[in-house]
Formats: sequence, C-alpha cells, structure tokens
Amino acid sequence: MGIPEELLKICEEHSLQKRDSGEPILYQGEIPRHVSIVVSGIVKVYDIGNAGDEKIINFLSEGDLLPPAWVFKKAPVSLYYYDAFTPCTFYRVPRDVMLDAIKKNPVLTNYMFEHYASAFVGSLLEINALEQSKGSDKLVHMLQYLLMRFPSRGNENKEWQQVDLRITHQDLANMTGLTRETTSTELNKLRRQGIVQYNNQHYSLNIQQLRSLLSSEEFLRFKM
Repeated sequence: MGIPEELLKICEEHSLQKRDSGEPILYQGEIPRHVSIVVSGIVKVYDIGNAGDEKIINFLSEGDLLPPAWVFKKAPVSLYYYDAFTPCTFYRVPRDVMLDAIKKNPVLTNYMFEHYASAFVGSLLEINALEQSKGSDKLVHMLQYLLMRFPSRGNENKEWQQVDLRITHQDLANMTGLTRETTSTELNKLRRQGIVQYNNQHYSLNIQQLRSLLSSEEFLRFKM
C-alpha cells in the first residue's frame, strides 16, 4: 500500500531512527515515549515463554505503527518485544500528534482503516495455521500467510511463488510452536511432495499444489 504523503509529512518533522538486524526497539512491559512508524525493513514481534523459548507473534513492515495496542490506548505498555529483524528505519512521533492527525485527516483515517483491516485478516490466517493438528499443515498455512504478507515482485501468474522474507527453520518453528527438528523434518517432506522449495532461507510455494491443500483457494486471492 505504501505510506501516504500525509503521514510522511508528519513523520519528517520528527526524529528518524535506525536499527541493525537483531537490535531491540522496544521491550515487553516498556512504556513507550513515542509512536514508532516503520519506514523500511522488517520488525519482529515476539514473546518469551517460561522455558526461555522465543514465540514469534508477527512481523511488521513499512507503514506499521508500534506498539499498536499502546498507540491506540488499548494497553498502558508494550505487550511484546520488538526487534529489528532486518536493518530498519523508523520515525518517532508523539502519540498525541499521531492520533490527532489520524482523527482530523480523512486520508489518514482511511489509510489506518485499510491497514488494520488487512492486519486483522492476517491475524486470523495465523490463528488458522496454529489450529492445524498436523505439523505439515501448520507450516503450509503459515507459509501461505507469509506469501500473502510478503510476496516477491513478479510472483503474479507464476507456478512457484516466493516469500520475500528470509527466515530460518528456527523462525518457522518459533511461529508455529513446533520444534526446529520437527520443522526441518516436515519441510523436507513438503519439498519431496513438490509443495515447498527453499534455498538460502528463501521459501517458494507451488500454487497449484497449494490450491489442492487449502480448504478454499479464495485465501490465495486476498491482498494484504
């Protein structure tokens, strides 16, 4: 969708921040001092379980505001950890300034509605992936979500479509609640079945095979 000019004009009046891969942006329980608006790069949102295991909640990208629950006054603190998954740039804008602009500017109001409507549907797709009983089905549905969320340019009408996000087997395990060993085993099975290809942490899905697996191919037509 891209960031609208009206939002960029507000952002450019405030400080631009940068983070390298792996660097923290916000900690769980932290009270943010500003709204962070992602301009480039990918932000990882995650929780840490009782055993110290990482649980990836989501990935945020261009145009996302963080932490969203705090931004819209639904939580007093950051509910999760936010780290730069790739090198990131983002503006920091006072919350009152951002909320006032969203309220008064119809372009920004509509942008936020469209943006978070897509995010809501994406969250439902993630929940659907987690509810699958088989490990292979969890992975297929999660990769389908990632393909819709991060499609590579030129994917249209191709038999194999690539996810434009480099992720490891451990990242997929952290997203689905599977162990890394189970994730690797199930991905190898899916590769032998001609459903998934992966190389150098890039994943591609066979669209025809995906249509035969999903309960509704309408998922494949949804644009996030």
